[in-house]
Amino acid sequence: MLFILAPAVAVALGVACKNIDKSIELDEKAVNRLRKAYSLQHMSKVKIENALENHDKALAKLLTRKVAITQYSLKPFLDVFSKIIKIELDDNLIENSKMEITFPKEKYGNLMIDHNIVIKPFSGKEALVSLLKGGLPGMMVDDSKRNMAIAGKHLRIAESYANNAENICTMTEHIIQEVNKVSDLLGALNVILLKAIKNSNDLINERGFNKYNYSEEDREILKNTINIAKAIKDIIDSPVLDDEGIINNQLKECYCFAKNFYMRLNEGI
Repeated sequence: MLFILAPAVAVALGVACKNIDKSIELDEKAVNRLRKAYSLQHMSKVKIENALENHDKALAKLLTRKVAITQYSLKPFLDVFSKIIKIELDDNLIENSKMEITFPKEKYGNLMIDHNIVIKPFSGKEALVSLLKGGLPGMMVDDSKRNMAIAGKHLRIAESYANNAENICTMTEHIIQEVNKVSDLLGALNVILLKAIKNSNDLINERGFNKYNYSEEDREILKNTINIAKAIKDIIDSPVLDDEGIINNQLKECYCFAKNFYMRLNEGI
């Protein structure tokens, strides 16, 4: 009897050992997938955080420049503008120019995203079914297969997260470049405005408030001062980002106008 059972026991032990080896192999693959998934997700998260940090720095730099120009350039401009109005030059630009000084405020959104999956153990019913179908080794294999599937899902989500990270970084890099262009243009226009304010003040102190003392060239100096201030103010008043977190179209239009105006001013220097 024992001789009859021995082959069956050997076969059963062989199957059990094979299942155990298979379970170990599947567990190793699952661990490698999870390690790759977590590493990929961590690198993606760091990449997003760095991109958003640079994004916020660029926006903070622009906001600081807006506030500084409002405080130290546009307020002095209003003083010289009040003098220009007193001259009564009968010019539509001067008559229609009105400017109120308000300090800009910007609101920035958070582009961070996250994914998370939790590996859950077999339920009691699932474990019982697996045990009846293949014994303890068979249950180990089923559990390992299940973990492999979950690890694969982790990896797919990590890869999706990485793709999203690339998209976010591309978008933020574009925003940073555009914001820095606006900052640079504001700085360049501000230098010209400060010179224009001084030239206008000097001209008014010399000519007085009699409009007949002003030549066409003199009037162009005063009007250019107003145009520069208006171009700067339009940019300052335009929100940088829209509700979806991308560059506002109004800002794009103001930037293009101001850039062209700046180029014309440089050509005339």
